[in-house]
Amino acid sequence: MDLQRIRWIDMAKGYGMLCVILGHLQYWFIGDYVYTFHIPLFFFLSGYVFKTYDSFGTFFKKKCKTMVVPYFLYGFILMLSDMFFQYGFGKFGWRKTLNELFVQKRAWTLWFLACLIVLELVYYLLLKICRENLIVISVITLAMTVLGVLYFQHWNGDALPWNVDTVLTAILFFHVGYVLKETDLLEYVIHCHRRWMLWACAVGFFCLHFMVNLWNLNLSGEHLEMFYMKYGNPMLTYLDAFLGISFVALISSRTTNSLIRYMGKNSLTFFALHQGVAIPLLKVMTWYTGWLKDGYNWKDHLIYMVGYTVLVIVIMTLITECIHLVKTVRNKLQC
Repeated sequence: MDLQRIRWIDMAKGYGMLCVILGHLQYWFIGDYVYTFHIPLFFFLSGYVFKTYDSFGTFFKKKCKTMVVPYFLYGFILMLSDMFFQYGFGKFGWRKTLNELFVQKRAWTLWFLACLIVLELVYYLLLKICRENLIVISVITLAMTVLGVLYFQHWNGDALPWNVDTVLTAILFFHVGYVLKETDLLEYVIHCHRRWMLWACAVGFFCLHFMVNLWNLNLSGEHLEMFYMKYGNPMLTYLDAFLGISFVALISSRTTNSLIRYMGKNSLTFFALHQGVAIPLLKVMTWYTGWLKDGYNWKDHLIYMVGYTVLVIVIMTLITECIHLVKTVRNKLQC
């Protein structure tokens, strides 16, 4: 990947991470709106940057280092956070929490990482078995998506260990990302020299996304929420998600911001720890100090919303830098 491609992907991850934080802070309709595309966006981008390896051993070692080890590291941090903020040292249920960590049925924000680990393993095997025939894999991923929707909406399916159930409904986003990378179609579009055309398309995607979301809500009464296994009208839900992904991809290719890029580069840490560590810490801080109390008029609520979001980002930045410092010290000691 060249520098330009990495830049827009970091921006897209950063925008996605901001949407995840806003969704978990539950601001008015904003949270409901961003849920329609922010998790699919991360699956899509994961597919876009997915790399194949000649041997399964190489692939497995790479994923253990970059995904499995962080999963258990962040899981340990979240266990300590739960012990401190929710249960107290004397009431903490170690057996129950360890079971949640190892069995992983929608536990913490780590549910996404666990699902992605399984998804990448499944997709790697599909590529090898189908000899990287994208047409055959497209048919299989569509069939898996239909099966996943049926499992949730008609068979009253429950969460499965390591969120295998969500792999079925997420693999289409991942596959489309991979196909667009292999065909260079998205690169061709975002490097178009006519900026006005890209911005016009971005605005069009945003408006269509908003209208399809309202249509979906009117027909089904719900929008996409992969954590709670809600898929509304499946056709409209997937269309809505891809429209949102397209909007973010286009604006990411034409905007730059150091903070958003930082969040994108460190999206794994931000994603894993913002809800289980940063938000509880901020709630304790505001409770003791009396800062940022929500009001009943729109002006007070806007101040509360902006202030809370900024402080969550600040706390996560400090946590991220601490993790970087620990890694740097460890590397120096190993040398």
